[in-house]
Amino acid sequence: MKIRLNEESSYIRFLNATPNSNQIEIYMNDNMVFKDVDYKEFTSYIPTIPGNYIVRVYESENKEDILLEQDITIAKGNIATLVLSGMTPKLIMFAVFEDPNELVGEGNSKFRIANLSPTSLPVDLIVNNVKMIDEIPFGKRTNYAEVPSGLYDFVVKESEIDMDLNETKTQISNKVEIKNGKIYTIYVVGDSPSLEMVQSLDVTTFI
Repeated sequence: MKIRLNEESSYIRFLNATPNSNQIEIYMNDNMVFKDVDYKEFTSYIPTIPGNYIVRVYESENKEDILLEQDITIAKGNIATLVLSGMTPKLIMFAVFEDPNELVGEGNSKFRIANLSPTSLPVDLIVNNVKMIDEIPFGKRTNYAEVPSGLYDFVVKESEIDMDLNETKTQISNKVEIKNGKIYTIYVVGDSPSLEMVQSLDVTTFI
């Protein structure tokens, strides 16, 4: 899929990161823009005229109970993933912005990580047995790290900060392929202790 960027427009997509949700419908200014969005599913990017919008989210085929109603302002040239998180029946939304001008050195790739688990403690990222990032709180993402392309062992575990001595830290591990010249965001999702990593290519991949 190729995206031809129009500098007068913005481009947004949504991610359903709500662990206990059914399929959802997403409305912007009373117009349904996406329907039947599953948990962990990204929508496609859509060109969006800059301006003010009211985003409303419902369970699919059920407009009786609103899960989210939020005013947003989209500025010219914004490219973002609008993340729907929290636990139903009360959702929250925040934006993970992308930079189409982000550059990658030859033979390298870039990645960053976002903690989208509403029930986890802050998380640490360990790559190939080396701790890279400490204490990423819910709703926050890191800056990009540039690394040689290749296959990496990623471990995400809950930080020890604010943890009771008798608590067991949640830990997940994945083999993550970072391809040459690509830029990724890795989203940590789920209801702790059932966490998962979801790897997604940023918009620069599609330009």
